[in-house]
Amino acid sequence: MKTTLHCIFFMASIVVANAQSSSIYLQNNTELEFEIWTEQTGTHTMSSGEWTEKAIEMSVWEMKKEIMETNRNSGVHNNETFYFNVFVASGPDTLQLQMRLKGEFVGSEMDYSLAGPGFDHPWYDDGGSHEESLTFNGVPVRVKYKPDGNDLVWTRNIVFAVHDTRPNYTIDSTDYYNPNIINVLSYNVQFLPFGVSGMGQAAERAGEIPKYISPWQDVVIVQEAFDDGPRNNNLVPAMAAQGFVYKTDIVNNNQFPIWNGGVQIYSRWPIEFEDEYDYKSCDNNAGDCLAAKGVMYARINKMGKKYHVFGTHMEAGGNANDLAAKKEQFGEQRDFIAKQQIPADEAVILGGDMNTDASSIQYQDLLDSLNPIITEHRGWFASTAVDRDTLNIIDHVWSIREHLVPLEGWTKVWILRAIDGDLWDIFDPSDHLPVNGRFVYPMIDTPSMQSPNLCLSDSFSMQVSATDSAFSYQWYKNDTLIVGATDSIYVVTGATVADTGDYKCVIAHEFIVPDTSYLAHPNWPDTARQQFSFDMVSISFTELEMNPTVTQQGDTLLSSSPTSNQWYLDGQAITGATDSMLVVSQDGNYTVLLSEGNCTSDTSNIVNYTQISVVYTETVSGIDVYPNPTTGLLNVNCKETNAIIQILNINGQRLEQFQTTEKQSTLNLSAYPKGVYFIQVLTTKEKYSSKIILR
Repeated sequence: MKTTLHCIFFMASIVVANAQSSSIYLQNNTELEFEIWTEQTGTHTMSSGEWTEKAIEMSVWEMKKEIMETNRNSGVHNNETFYFNVFVASGPDTLQLQMRLKGEFVGSEMDYSLAGPGFDHPWYDDGGSHEESLTFNGVPVRVKYKPDGNDLVWTRNIVFAVHDTRPNYTIDSTDYYNPNIINVLSYNVQFLPFGVSGMGQAAERAGEIPKYISPWQDVVIVQEAFDDGPRNNNLVPAMAAQGFVYKTDIVNNNQFPIWNGGVQIYSRWPIEFEDEYDYKSCDNNAGDCLAAKGVMYARINKMGKKYHVFGTHMEAGGNANDLAAKKEQFGEQRDFIAKQQIPADEAVILGGDMNTDASSIQYQDLLDSLNPIITEHRGWFASTAVDRDTLNIIDHVWSIREHLVPLEGWTKVWILRAIDGDLWDIFDPSDHLPVNGRFVYPMIDTPSMQSPNLCLSDSFSMQVSATDSAFSYQWYKNDTLIVGATDSIYVVTGATVADTGDYKCVIAHEFIVPDTSYLAHPNWPDTARQQFSFDMVSISFTELEMNPTVTQQGDTLLSSSPTSNQWYLDGQAITGATDSMLVVSQDGNYTVLLSEGNCTSDTSNIVNYTQISVVYTETVSGIDVYPNPTTGLLNVNCKETNAIIQILNINGQRLEQFQTTEKQSTLNLSAYPKGVYFIQVLTTKEKYSSKIILR
């Protein structure tokens, strides 16, 4: 029995000896670089190998890093005190991350503290978290620190986090209130289904993620939201609380074996329509076949402007079958977008985890199928993986160039870090970083086709409205370029019949992508050019004689226009006098004015009429009327071809009047009752009058 106990004690001693070590870890949640060094002081100096300095520097946003490690038993003597001061310097400021060990008969007791510019915390051994807010090299930060686990076997570590207290990422509020600007965030959140290994605490992460999204974000596309519980119970209400009250269904919901494809679109603006697509192929040897991956589509109405957002999560594997499936998926995305029949002057945005970066052998397949506009990349990280900066971005947000081309745009990988609540010691809510695409689109007022009927000598103008001076304009008439007509407005002064035709305006602009070759994108910078042709107006003219003339034949006045006449006496319109001829009986100044629609001619020449004695005779040389009496047909022979013939009743009222074009005319009076009538024939020189008997 004694031997057995000794054996057990010996084995326990080995385990304890191997496990008795503690470390200080540092998490950098800032854009600052740190210089680091460690000093060991106290009542006893440890020998070489009893503690180790693990790091002397830390880069921007670097994940939790071990800075120093020390043995908790063999090098820590009983009743001795050991101090470990880790100095973290940036610019003029320095922090001291502190650990204190007190040697005991077996193992040691550990305390921890923090000191810095203007403060020195007491020593803590409560296992809780403590923090200090300060300005560190010009950056407002919180330094939070806490030991992990318990210290029963002297293995507790201390984690210090230096956290930038400014918003993790910012969007200008003016973007949100501008219908022509949209910010679309793509985020792989890794809520994996039951039985699939990955990040834990999905429910906690789902509840925290929305709190770190900018209040001015328009749209969020999430991927890997597979798990119904964290998504529906935590993410959906948390997103709604942050203003994302509109959402699509999860893509390919309720499909066997794991029921969905993990992609969902959230929006602060109304979603008018949604559709989805299920990818047809995946590698049967890959775990991706467990997910019903595909594309989710949402047509979003932001203050009247339509945005067509497509979110996806593609095949992840790298074997030959995976690559073949992914290539097919590029084409499926293209065809699904085309199926929606989206107008060319509306924006299409594609985002999601494409599992394809610029160094991939499939990158050219992606470009050939989708033809995206690859915008400028901004931000500290050129990677969407939280633990590395590889220049390989597999999560993308792009504008599609077959549709409305932006005036400007960029993408940026944001770093969402947290030090509170359930995210302490996880810090990143997912194994991916989110990427935001910001696009500024032109505002083009699509004019309606007009067909005005203009007057000769009128002026007219046409205008296309656009928001940016980068637009170019070219006007056409009957599809022929109008030389020099390159402004947004086209004006014609003093129009003539030659200006008749169909007018259109072609507007164009270019989006130039800066050089992004450092991300391995080929053939940049890139230029996307787009033009729109607007049928503006079909111009026609009212062919109205603008300068009518009046001639006189006895007491009859003749207008040079057969229609559209209005006669005037001494400047006053004569009611009902709208024929081309006017028989006058009152002295005065007579004119005629032509009008049709909105068009009005100039006033004619003035004819001053004074009554004269008219010879009423049945014998006028060159004028002959027969037979008389007549049963209906009456022949009139006149030596002039331009005479006026009038038929009057017994009371002198005119029944009809016409102007001859031939020397011989035949009148048909059979429609009149039998009786006595008068005929008058007026020439430029004479007036003939005769009584006619109709039998």
